Amino acid sequence: MKIIKRILLGLLVILFLAAAVVFVMITFYKKEMADVLIQKLKNKYALTLRVEDARVSFFSNWPHASIELKKVYLANDLYANKSEPLLKAGSISLSFNLKRLLQNQFIVNSVSIKNAEIKLIRNIDGSRNFDFKTQPPSALKTENKSPIRFEINKITIKNTHFDFTNRERKQKIDINFNNNSINLIPARDGLKAQLKGELFVGGLLFNFRKGAFVRTTAVKTDLDFSVYYKSKMIVVHPTSCLTIKKQRYNISSMILLGTEKKLMLRIESKGVNFEQAKGLLTSKLQSVLNNFTVEKPFDVNALIIAWLGAKEEPILILDLKVLDNDIKIGNSMVPYSHVSFKGSIISLDSTHEKGDAERGKIVFKNITGNIYDHPFSAGITINNLTNPYIAINAQLLVEAKKIEFKFAQDFILKGNCVAKIKYEGPTNKLNTKEFLSADMHLDANLFFNQFSYQEKNKPYVYTVKGTALVNNKDLRFDKLLVNTDGGEALLNGKAENFVSYVLGYGNRLKISLNAKTDYLNLNAFIQNKTEGLKASSKTAANADKKTKAEYKQSIKRSRNDKFEFNVKLFAKKLYIRKVEIENASIDLAAKNNLLNIKSLKAKTCDGSFAMKGTFFNMQKINAEVEMKDININRLFDEFENFGQKKVESRHLKGLVSVNASIKAELDDRVEIIPESFIGEVRLKLKDGHLQNFEPVQSMSNFIFKNRDFDNVTFSELNEKFKIRGYEMDIQELEIGSNILNLFVTGIYNFKTSSSINILIPWNNLKKRGKNYIPKSSGESIENSKGLKLNFSGPTENMKLSLGHKEIIRK
Repeated sequence: MKIIKRILLGLLVILFLAAAVVFVMITFYKKEMADVLIQKLKNKYALTLRVEDARVSFFSNWPHASIELKKVYLANDLYANKSEPLLKAGSISLSFNLKRLLQNQFIVNSVSIKNAEIKLIRNIDGSRNFDFKTQPPSALKTENKSPIRFEINKITIKNTHFDFTNRERKQKIDINFNNNSINLIPARDGLKAQLKGELFVGGLLFNFRKGAFVRTTAVKTDLDFSVYYKSKMIVVHPTSCLTIKKQRYNISSMILLGTEKKLMLRIESKGVNFEQAKGLLTSKLQSVLNNFTVEKPFDVNALIIAWLGAKEEPILILDLKVLDNDIKIGNSMVPYSHVSFKGSIISLDSTHEKGDAERGKIVFKNITGNIYDHPFSAGITINNLTNPYIAINAQLLVEAKKIEFKFAQDFILKGNCVAKIKYEGPTNKLNTKEFLSADMHLDANLFFNQFSYQEKNKPYVYTVKGTALVNNKDLRFDKLLVNTDGGEALLNGKAENFVSYVLGYGNRLKISLNAKTDYLNLNAFIQNKTEGLKASSKTAANADKKTKAEYKQSIKRSRNDKFEFNVKLFAKKLYIRKVEIENASIDLAAKNNLLNIKSLKAKTCDGSFAMKGTFFNMQKINAEVEMKDININRLFDEFENFGQKKVESRHLKGLVSVNASIKAELDDRVEIIPESFIGEVRLKLKDGHLQNFEPVQSMSNFIFKNRDFDNVTFSELNEKFKIRGYEMDIQELEIGSNILNLFVTGIYNFKTSSSINILIPWNNLKKRGKNYIPKSSGESIENSKGLKLNFSGPTENMKLSLGHKEIIRK
């Protein structure tokens, strides 16, 4: 035991003595070595090295002994501005291997740099502070072989700022080495190295107008690279990687430092966060990509080629691979979901040899996904990365049931529509205010496939088939087939402000169209109106289930929306209740709740019909009507005897012409409410017949029993009368017939009681033959004498009596 203790004690004494010898040797030679190093840098490289102090450290880098140079200053003697040295360092430590040191060999095998600033500067005049030019031979001093040799296998860099500034080209590389180590392995023509540690990149600025790459970014390094002395080249091997915000980027690079100073850098990564990756690019590229939001990670492969010291833009070729992602374009808040595509960003001139942002482009190919849950495919190109201009070509399948725009809040939609879309313009206008401005160009072809729409709470269904065109504002259509319950029509026209309305950016919609149809039966709409009102009542009953916010929004929308329709319709056959109309030509305009029938011309009841007027909310009518040579028998039959049963179509025959001004209110079945009817009528009857009309037949009990009261023929009648409600006010009507001539005045009420005074002039006593042609007397009722009768009482059971009664007019 004592022997072992003595042996260990002896070893410690030997080690201590050896260390003491080394320490003495380093301390003794430190000034000499520093002086030799200073002189060598000055003579061979024209560099001035100043050191404030040199300290010896034996244990700080065991098993190496170190000389720590404090407050180091290194400047280029050939550079005029001495205030911009090449290097300023708090300390530089040179470590020596103990074994070699004991052999009196001063070989530096590791270097440690701390608290340093390395500045490489190129001025506007071309001068540089890093020109390591050898002095002329005459200026070199004879020097002994240096006692110091450098066989460095490790460099440690801590808190060191590297700054390359090209003032001529306004380029800048700004990197801070926080804590890094470089392991070096000598090779035949250079060395191999491995860099590990932490960096902070202030920016890589190659073109000041475009902005810097990788600005203010913390980076973890794990780089394998080789330095080739003869070819003046640095190669970063593909095994290298950088980690930025926990994202791994595989790096490979080639840096040429000879006559052609060029950086070629390739970066690959999978599962990249879009915002983080975008932050590594220049501000110009970021401003372009700011028009896009990519929610999920994607794969990226980038190649950057930059010329160091030359005023040239870098070449940028960046490939993206996106799978099942969610994306937004601009701040229009249009959602794109489940998007997949391959994309590239290319900044390259026409020769493919230089970078050129103005000729650069962003291309997204084979894009598939959903927009507002509608499947689409597309291609997007953005040209000119300086003032980017976007062009989109897309095909979209719009499924009606998935539409969620404002339009869908007012209508029930079914079917589908295929849209082929072209959209282009300045990329900076992809925002909610300007994406449909004059600078942006939208052209879309819409192919409707049994696309139906139905206004909520109303039964009318319209099915559209055909094509339409959409631009920034309007929808245009040509030969668009619309099918309704009452028939189908071929439409031409446009809907102004259609795009902003359906997207919810506007509340005005103006539709102008020409419609042609062979057959249209409006009874389908009239009969369904009651059903629609029942549905509306049901909806009202459930209104309390809505939230107050939904209710207020619904009211606000109905108040603010402004609708305007201008329609020209031509129908070969048109049916309204029992009325059959041919060759109907209708010109109407609707604005909000007012329907203005500018003109309506048609053939009906063997004659012609014309009308103009207004309908307010389909409840009030104000119109002027003109009928010429209408078959009165068909007129009463098709108009269902105008809602009364006293005078029916079977009683009448002849041709009637009417000019009338009417006002009335309509009920749920679009029928006139009799109590509301106000009209002034000018009537002309030709070849009139009154057949088997009981009130006239009953007159035979009093007069001319031998004349034919079953078929009364008339002279041409011209009369004016007024209608108010159920009452027809007959001021004075002379009727010339085959039986007799008479004057009629009074009130005929189609519902309650009537009172009609009749004057039969005495000249009727003259005999009238079988072929007697009726004619008017040309006299007025005041100048005529004759038998006075009164036909009055309940309308359904009027009685004829002698004498006139007082007519009470309201």
